[in-house]
Amino acid sequence: MQSSTGFESESLQTDVMRFMAIIGFCLVAIFALVPNTDARATNPTVPTTPRTPLTPPTPTVPAVPTAPNPEPAVSKTAAASPQPAIIEVHQSSPAAAPSPHHPPATAAAEPGLSLSFSSDRDFLRLVGAGTVELFVMDQTAAEPTLRFDPRHPQRSFTPAKAPGRIYELLPGTIPATITTALARQRALSGPSGPSGPSGPSGFTTWGVKLPPALERDIAQQREQHSHGTLLIGRDARIRHVPPA
Repeated sequence: MQSSTGFESESLQTDVMRFMAIIGFCLVAIFALVPNTDARATNPTVPTTPRTPLTPPTPTVPAVPTAPNPEPAVSKTAAASPQPAIIEVHQSSPAAAPSPHHPPATAAAEPGLSLSFSSDRDFLRLVGAGTVELFVMDQTAAEPTLRFDPRHPQRSFTPAKAPGRIYELLPGTIPATITTALARQRALSGPSGPSGPSGPSGFTTWGVKLPPALERDIAQQREQHSHGTLLIGRDARIRHVPPA
């Protein structure tokens, strides 16, 4: 009986030890898993969101300001130049005289540059002194070319040869003193005179002949200036006036 009881006691102890060993292995396995679980718990997975690449802003090119339309060049008119204004230069000869039905074409002038006398008084002074010669031409008249001579009050316009080179004047800028003298001479001459019905009342050209020194001065000023006005003063010298 004692042997059987001892055998059962030893068998029970063996079973208990086996059971404890199994429990120990289980605990070891559990403890081995617990740290990994804690690490995963303390370090939650952060969802990765793909970042959109930053695109550098496109540099903005400033708009180029549009240049304003250039102002139109001031045209030469009689209203802008009340003083005797020169509109063209041409050679005058009886053979090349214009037809009364076909006015001569205006010569190409300097762009934006006009030529005139500074005043009526200065113009008359130069004509009276003989520095500048004044002519009136009409190919329909008996005397196609007349020269103004202020020394003869009753007959200021006398027949003359056509000048070789003249500067044509705007008719509307001729001083009233000269146009009145021409009208008076027409009335005194009658139909048979050089200023009769076929005289300057038809197609009339006014022109002046300038001295060589003044022509050289004009040519020099045109080389230096392309805009404004060239004024001929009482001393027969050129003065440049810039455009306003």
